[in-house]
Formats: sequence, structure tokens, C-alpha cells
Amino acid sequence: MRLFITIFLSGLLFTNVLAQPTRYTSFARIYAGKGTTIGKGVCIDNVQNIYVTGVESAVVSATSTNAFLIQLDSTAKQVKWRVTFAGNGIDEYTAVRYSATDSTVVVCGFTNSNTPNNNYQGIISKYTTNGTLVWTKLLGGTDVDVFNDCVININGDIYATGTTTSNTNAGSDVWAVRLNANGSELFNNTIGNAFDDQANGITVLHDTVYIVGATSDITNDNNYYLLALNTLGDTLYTKQWGSSSVNELLNKCTNGNNTLHVTGTSSFNNDKTPYFALLNTTTASVRWTYIYPVTATLDDWGICAVYFNFNDLYAQLINTKTFGYANTVDILLKVVNLNSNDVSGSVNGYKYDDVYYNACWVNDSCLIAVGTSDSYLKNGYTNLIVLKQNIYKGGQELADSVNALKPIVA
Repeated sequence: MRLFITIFLSGLLFTNVLAQPTRYTSFARIYAGKGTTIGKGVCIDNVQNIYVTGVESAVVSATSTNAFLIQLDSTAKQVKWRVTFAGNGIDEYTAVRYSATDSTVVVCGFTNSNTPNNNYQGIISKYTTNGTLVWTKLLGGTDVDVFNDCVININGDIYATGTTTSNTNAGSDVWAVRLNANGSELFNNTIGNAFDDQANGITVLHDTVYIVGATSDITNDNNYYLLALNTLGDTLYTKQWGSSSVNELLNKCTNGNNTLHVTGTSSFNNDKTPYFALLNTTTASVRWTYIYPVTATLDDWGICAVYFNFNDLYAQLINTKTFGYANTVDILLKVVNLNSNDVSGSVNGYKYDDVYYNACWVNDSCLIAVGTSDSYLKNGYTNLIVLKQNIYKGGQELADSVNALKPIVA
């Protein structure tokens, strides 16, 4: 048995209880598509089915890609169904969310297949949990419009965000869209300054929409960027912070009890280090920041994301790291105790390039990560990798070691 602290967010009651953490079977599985296959988004439904979305190279052309969505069972041993959005151009799904309101799955991304002048447009699609398409919406203007993330509120409304260069002030702007559960447009807004702005992550808390990304100025240096909207799409406030001569961006955000959790990277001389912070949602003040120290000379922090569990005590840090075999990219999984900054975890890499791009929590002791693996080729292509892992807390391992997870080619 192990002592856990349960925090009751309504009121100021803090109670110590004894609980045994749920132990799941850890695994790492490889799935082959029709070409190079990359997992970009993952979520689970109310019965623990796993949904993975992303992009794969297409058969019709060496320069085209297909967007895909698959449903796996809770052990990821069975692909229950698979659908694709495939045209004659570039098609990619970047995020997937489960809607408990109507038991559906929503994906977002972008496409330039069969669009006017082959310009990129944002795409949002809704599927049933059986894989049947409910509806698809193509949104955008006459230039480049992409969705990078989406979220669903308790009413089933869909908020999507990304970047647009259509009808902007100059350069790129933040793009925010809200649809109802039937796909009807409730707002479609662009927000930005005279330089480049980008949006990478979105969440909703207390009827406020929070979008994170980066904004630039005349020096072309990016700074951390936070945008808050009301449910009508009106701007409540924007916040920009960071350092000069340093490229900084935020790529993910989640919400807690009146707290926004954001993560990103800070880059100087092409060296990237992970950054994450806690912000007060009312005042937008930064309450706490942490930059993960990178000391090894071969580190590559090109992919960085943080995921907070339900009690806001721990964060899962997912990165790539050049390690082991020369010039290969391995997977680094770490957990940070936000109370003490203690970090634990290990490298999970094999022979060639292995990268995780995204993850979701199963509960506060287990996560599922998706990405791509070059170590176990099937059909001659880089393949999708799906990992389910019981995490570490405070340096103590809860279940199977990450290092012990040798991928199974499904």
C-alpha cells in the first residue's frame, strides 16, 4: 500500500487516504501503414478504447500524404477499425478528442487536396465510435490555414485552433473556430499583430478559451504567447512574455483548479530546452516556471510536451534525445514533481530514430503516448508506435520499467 494525497478542489479540505494505484499492462506496439506512419494525436473513450490519429505517406504520389484515424482496444492488440482522409495532396490529422456528450470522436488537421488553387484549409471531422463519418467541415481562406489542436466542452461544442495566413494583418495570425456538435459554425476569428503569430494548443476552463503559441516582433524572435477568449470568440486578454534574442514558444496547455498549465521550448543558438509554467487564469500572472536543465552535448529537444495528471501534482515530460547509437533519436520519458522539481524517468530507444509526438492520461498513474519508430521496420517503412506506460512518481517506479518495453510488431 502507498500513501496518496487526495485534494478536494471544492473547499479547503485536504484528506490523507490510503490507495493502491491502478496497474495497467505496459506495452509498446508497432503498427505498419501503407507508408511512413506517424501518430500525432491520441485519446481514450469511456470504455478505454484507444484512438490514434496522424499522417502516413500515400501510395498515389511520393509528395502526398493521407490523414488517418484508428481505434484500438484497451490493450492495443487489436485494430478495431481504421479510416482515412485521402486526396491527391497533403492531408494530415493533428489532434483527436473524445466527446462524452454524444459518444463521438472529433479530429482536426489540414488538407490541400481538391481545394481552390491547392491552398491549405483546416479540416474538422466527427466520427462515431464505430468509425462512421458523421460530418466533415473544411474551413479557411485563400492561403494557408491549418488546425493544430482542438478541445470539446461539456456541451459537445468543438473549439479548434491553429495558424492562418489568409486575410491576416501581415505574416501569420492565430486562428480560432467554434462549432456546435452538429458542425454549425458559432465563431471563426483571426487574432494577431503586424508580425507572425501562431497557435499550437487549446483548452477550455470556466467558459474561457485559452490558446497558447508564439508571437514575434520586428526582431523576428518568438516569445511565449497566451490568448484568452470568451465563448463568443471575443478577446479577453493576451499575454506575451519571454527573453530577447531567444526563440520561445508554447505548444500544449491543460487546465487545473483556476490554473493553466503550459509547456513549450526555449531555444538559443539552435539548442532547445523544455519550458513549462503555471499561470493564474484570472490575472494571467505566471505563478511558477521551470526550465528543464539540459547539460548533455548531444541532446535534441525537438519534441517537447507536458501532461498534468488529475491532481495537478505531476507532469509527464516527453522528449526526443540523441542517445546511444550515433546520430539516432531515442525517446525520453520523465516525470517532474511540480512541488519539488524532482525528476525521474529513463530513455526508451532502440536502434534507430524513435519519437513520441503526443500523449494522453489514462488516469493519474498511466499514460498512452504515440509517435513513430524507425527501429522495427515493417513493409520497409517507418511505423506508428503506441506505448502504454505506468509512470514514475518521485523517483519510485509504480510498475514496469520503460526500458523493459521492447516494441511488439503487431
